[in-house]
Amino acid sequence: MIRYRRNRMVLKNILLLLVIPLAVSSTGYAIFSQQLTVTGDSANVDYHATQHLDLSYTKSVSPSGQNWTYTMSPMTVKNNGTLSTLTWQVTFDLPSDATGFSCTNANCSQNGVTVTATNTGSNGTIAPSSSTNFSCTFTTADPIYTLQNVTVSGTLELVYETMSGLTVGYTTGTRTKTANWYYWPYTFTVTNNSGNNLRAWRVTASWNSTSNAVSSMDSTVNYTTSATQLTITSKTGLNNGSNFQFNATLGSTRRTWALSGYAVQGAL
Repeated sequence: MIRYRRNRMVLKNILLLLVIPLAVSSTGYAIFSQQLTVTGDSANVDYHATQHLDLSYTKSVSPSGQNWTYTMSPMTVKNNGTLSTLTWQVTFDLPSDATGFSCTNANCSQNGVTVTATNTGSNGTIAPSSSTNFSCTFTTADPIYTLQNVTVSGTLELVYETMSGLTVGYTTGTRTKTANWYYWPYTFTVTNNSGNNLRAWRVTASWNSTSNAVSSMDSTVNYTTSATQLTITSKTGLNNGSNFQFNATLGSTRRTWALSGYAVQGAL
């Protein structure tokens, strides 16, 4: 009876020794996933209001010879703010030995281990409480890598408002005439003493699409006209305590015409 029990214990131990190495080795071939949420910071000066954006992604890892292939999909940029984004950017660091990096639904560039992913022409706009997805893949020898130094940032749509201390004025030069049109050179000066650094500004003025015309406008600004309004918008921001000058040549069929009803607004 004692010999029978001893034989059973020996057999049990042998079976355990056979099972344990098999269980350990099998973990090296598993496919696994991980959820990770990263909150953006405001370190990137080229993109604004990062506190309204965050990035989340799902990571899947599968064996690739002696290495591992990572698929980050989806990588989700979410807008938690009250304004739509116009553009977005995500940066992160890959493992030092990463190879074969590629991405989809984003414009990606790589400098060393750092990847910069920006929106395409069709997914830069993210409405409030909405999101957009992109994905990427790469291969590394590290089986448990998590993206490092992740930042997410973006530019928000511009909301213009009247601000105390933000002003616009102009001077005019000598009038000229071409056929039935009279033209005046204008020099505009936008001055920002609002106490805020502005992302953008715009000047509006009364306009008549029948009797007014824009002959020229500095390339430092953009402009549009409608039946009743001339709108000139900045291409750059304007810091508090600074001013910005630009030139335009405006015309009219009336020799006594002068620009009127003009005002300036700024966007934070």
